[in-house]
Amino acid sequence: MNVSNYQNTTKVFVWDIPIRLFHWGIVLLIGLQWWSSHDLKSYALIHQIGGYCIFVLVLFRILWGFFGSYHSRFTDFIYPIYRIVHYASVMVQLKPPAYVGHNPLGGLSIILLLLCLLVQIITGLCMTSETGIQGVLSGWFSQETTQLMAVIHTTNFDILLALAIIHILAVFFYLIVKRENLVKPMFVGYKELPLNQEELDNMQPFVSVWRAIILLLISIGFVGLLLSLA
Repeated sequence: MNVSNYQNTTKVFVWDIPIRLFHWGIVLLIGLQWWSSHDLKSYALIHQIGGYCIFVLVLFRILWGFFGSYHSRFTDFIYPIYRIVHYASVMVQLKPPAYVGHNPLGGLSIILLLLCLLVQIITGLCMTSETGIQGVLSGWFSQETTQLMAVIHTTNFDILLALAIIHILAVFFYLIVKRENLVKPMFVGYKELPLNQEELDNMQPFVSVWRAIILLLISIGFVGLLLSLA
């Protein structure tokens, strides 16, 4: 939801605890995977455990995209192409409108990152590598397929890192050019927004943290069940 542009801003709670924990958890785990990938012979177990943790978090984020708080749901930040193109054009002019949740380009980046993470998870589960690492589902496929999965796994991780770098550059762009700090709200949950009273009254309530706990347990259970069947 985009908002009107007013000179005065209001402190508004936008990002709930589950979405913030997911965000920083993924950041830390991608860093761990990048570090451990440099010496897989020594850190194979760490790399695999990190992959399982990412699997759980991504499953949780998908579920939270349907059943979570308003601004965490896909319906709030998946925009039609024309909205994305229009936002990009006004951003080039340094006059993009304010959004309570993710703006159209931010929403697109979230979807691309989630898709890349899903590819990374699937290929990691199904691959065999020259270093001797075998995904838990590699036995279900031919050797040619598992080797192809390893190639995709390596290539896709480079794409994932590129998307992460673009994401970081966008954060700096907003901080330096628009004077809008996007990092702080992901720590504290609050954003300074130009909302009038009517827009404040129309803010959606947040769902219970217990729903997040239940969805996280479902995600853990699914990953555990899949690993047990391998």
